[in-house]
Amino acid sequence: MKKALFTLLIAILIIGCINPTPQTTQKKSEIATLKLNTNGHTSIINDVIITKDKEIITASDDKSIRVWDSVTGEEKQKILGEIGKGKIGMIYAIALSSNEQFLAVGVNMGENRGVIRIYNYQTGTVERVIEAHNAVVLDLAFSADGKYLISGAKDNLAKIWSVNDKFGLIDTIKFHTNFVYGVKIIKKGDDYYAITASDDGQIALYSMRDRELIKSDKKANSLNFLATNQQHIAVCGFEGGKIWIYDFNLKPVKTIDSKTQPNGLAYSPNGELLIAGVGEEPNLVTLYNSKNYTPKSSFKQHENAVLAVGFLDNKTAISAGGKDNEIYLWNIENAEVKLKIEGIGSKVWSVGVNGDEIAWGSSWRKNYGKSPLQKSLNLKTIKKSGIRGGVNGMMGISTTKDGMELIHKEGGEYGYENAILVLKKEGKEIEIKRNSLSGYKHNCYGFYKNYIVSGGANGVLQIFNFDGKEVANLLGHTGEVWGLALDGERLVSGGSDQTIRIWDLKQVEKQGVAEIEPQLNIFVSKNSDWVIWTPQGFFDSSKGGAKYIGYHINKGSDQEAKFVSVDRLYNLFYRPDLIQKALDGKDLTPYLKRNIEQVLIEGGLAPTIKIVSKHSKKSTKQNIDIEIKVCDNGGGVENLKVYRNGTAIKRIDKKTKAFRHQQLARDGCLRIMQNVVLVNGTNKISIQATNAKDSVDSNRESIVIDYNTKKSIKSNLHILTLSINNYQDKSLTLSYANNDSDAITKKLKKIGKKVFSEVYSYQIKDENVTMLNILKEFKTISQKITSEDTFILFLSGHGTMEGGVYHFIPFDCHNSDSVTKKAVSQKSLLDALADIPAYKSVVLLDTCQSGGFEEGLASTVIEKFGTRSGRAILSASTKTQNAIEGYENHGVFTHTLLEAMSNPKVYNYEDKLSVTGVAHFVKKELPKKTMKKWKYLQNAKFFKDNSDVEIILGGK
Repeated sequence: MKKALFTLLIAILIIGCINPTPQTTQKKSEIATLKLNTNGHTSIINDVIITKDKEIITASDDKSIRVWDSVTGEEKQKILGEIGKGKIGMIYAIALSSNEQFLAVGVNMGENRGVIRIYNYQTGTVERVIEAHNAVVLDLAFSADGKYLISGAKDNLAKIWSVNDKFGLIDTIKFHTNFVYGVKIIKKGDDYYAITASDDGQIALYSMRDRELIKSDKKANSLNFLATNQQHIAVCGFEGGKIWIYDFNLKPVKTIDSKTQPNGLAYSPNGELLIAGVGEEPNLVTLYNSKNYTPKSSFKQHENAVLAVGFLDNKTAISAGGKDNEIYLWNIENAEVKLKIEGIGSKVWSVGVNGDEIAWGSSWRKNYGKSPLQKSLNLKTIKKSGIRGGVNGMMGISTTKDGMELIHKEGGEYGYENAILVLKKEGKEIEIKRNSLSGYKHNCYGFYKNYIVSGGANGVLQIFNFDGKEVANLLGHTGEVWGLALDGERLVSGGSDQTIRIWDLKQVEKQGVAEIEPQLNIFVSKNSDWVIWTPQGFFDSSKGGAKYIGYHINKGSDQEAKFVSVDRLYNLFYRPDLIQKALDGKDLTPYLKRNIEQVLIEGGLAPTIKIVSKHSKKSTKQNIDIEIKVCDNGGGVENLKVYRNGTAIKRIDKKTKAFRHQQLARDGCLRIMQNVVLVNGTNKISIQATNAKDSVDSNRESIVIDYNTKKSIKSNLHILTLSINNYQDKSLTLSYANNDSDAITKKLKKIGKKVFSEVYSYQIKDENVTMLNILKEFKTISQKITSEDTFILFLSGHGTMEGGVYHFIPFDCHNSDSVTKKAVSQKSLLDALADIPAYKSVVLLDTCQSGGFEEGLASTVIEKFGTRSGRAILSASTKTQNAIEGYENHGVFTHTLLEAMSNPKVYNYEDKLSVTGVAHFVKKELPKKTMKKWKYLQNAKFFKDNSDVEIILGGK
């Protein structure tokens, strides 16, 4: 509503600045989870297998199995299954049958469910799911001939399964009194023997034929890792610093006193070498000669624990783990690195926070969450400021409060030095002990109000009261939590899963044990690309950051899961605007119009796309034609999106001429010819298509062409203004809307001539501002404008929010009319804007409640164009505020706009005026004007889709 202040109350009564109608919320999807895909594992690698073809298979706490090319280091395949919150879906063990038909996988599906998934390794499909144990499966092994599978679990049992009998259970070993961590099957004569190692310190030899324990040996330490060659058994534990060697009768052969804490064991294919990983410093992976078990060589490249080890062949060792879950292939003779497979992420060892500024460190120091901070970002301004080095003024988390103190001490099942957290209070000590079911250790901890926050292993992050009772479980991390920082109600955590998580602790006051999900999840790559996402799946990213995340799609416990890159679902979930709302504590469920499973079930698969025309790498023509082949995959075809150097420049929907009269060929494909304008220099032209629901994107097919010209290429500026003084309903009359339109047009034409070849203006006023005329004018302009041009839309008149949606009030909309029938809806305007081919466009709104238009622009721009389109909106008010007119013969917003365009300080060093520069000026000065003259706060709102594309309005 745009009125002078003295008529403001009347205006509200006449048409009403209506508050949004609440939208129904949807339950968050449990089928799809947004997960990192960093070209490497993001949590502990628990197991490694080498195939006959020298493929490397690794399994991790990050809930994925990955297959790597041992020559190039590239990922060849993901093998995925059902996952859930917290630990659900973590993979602790894998085993491959000798014929490489079956891949057995031990999955954490809850502490009372010991699930084994059997995959067909060749196809990646799930063939069988076995509810094998009453607790998590810790180890798996096939017999050498592939007839049997053995499993060990936290229910203190080992079980033997018949492969030929569809993995039917044939025996249960009940000897152990604690977790069974290691299992193997060997054959002597005509009998098979099971070997088991347990946390109870016992290694046992069990006859499968006679179903009896043959022999056992007990150590003072837990036994957790087993390996066998043709004649020996090697065993070690998480503690003890020793490796024990036995023959196949369980007779002791040798005790290796290691300089390290050995974890993980494997023999070379010829049995001549034994490799041992490492649990603690010194981080040396060691090779032993199996003739006398003397050390042969040590590998020193890892900077942290290594649990997964093996051999590519008899000359090449493999070790997986360390600081960033890296995989090394190295020469057994000189420990020279042959190949390093590593993701783009780093573990987060420490964090800090100061308001919206957070910091982190990726260098390990053994000082419990207090490693040095190295980089920082501002959550509010990251698009503008990026990643920085400054870490001043950061807060951690305090371990003292009101005379109380938190310390840790040694204990627990494995004797970890920080297994017990001690609260010293009023001369008493209250202990909080961690075990294998609750994170093992207290890596980082501190006080929050009348509570204690503590992070441990396996992603455990808990809050306790001062009696040591758990009151909240923070679900998000999948690796050890190493850093905590607190500012007010905002908790920041970082861990070995390479993520930073932001938490709102106001939820801690809930009754019972509160399960809290992060407000935001953050990943920053080694090259400072970043991506931020919410539990609902909405995300924001730097230009190169989005490729590091995707959606893990559960398809049920008995089916393999799928991974869908966010590139395929950008149009629904790339929402930078909602990231900021999440940071402000807003509930995002009303924005979840369609969750992932709805998109995939209702919309179907995306088409596939291929550029079939041939093009040279260099072009002498600025305009080129590209022939595209689009093939339907069952989900239909809605539109094509054309990108140039990563920015959307054109959208061709099925209503346009390019699609019209096209018929699918017999192969289910259609061919489309598309003209593209090249810019000076390198042009990466990419084409993408969506399915019929316009919900899932296809692959992106690209070509690169160099175009060089000495000509100065200028674009044109098109200005469309819609303004109404004299409404058909006289009670809506305004005084300065047309004056605003005239002044804006005049100013833009003047400054536009400095940077544009031509400036075209289209003005519609008063009785001509009807729905029909507006859409007609948009169509006319869309036929004149090109992708190289810039388009500006200026509205001055009445606006309102109705049913939670912004509407512009045209000339012939009366107060008695239903606004939703006669007014120009947000959707109508956005659809019209989306059909304007200029990829740089600006909307300027001088109406009441115009801030409501911002959310619509954010979602529609992305739905129509995908990400990274140069589109912006600057509105006169929030979605609940009025826009005042009567300031020096203008609306106060328009007056401030004109002032910005005339202020030399707003122009950049090239004497050009950008929409961002104008927006910053207006946002600062507008509330000052309204408060000074009317004691009324009016705030401008600004949204710009692509921070990398600056939109120039003119020059000096």
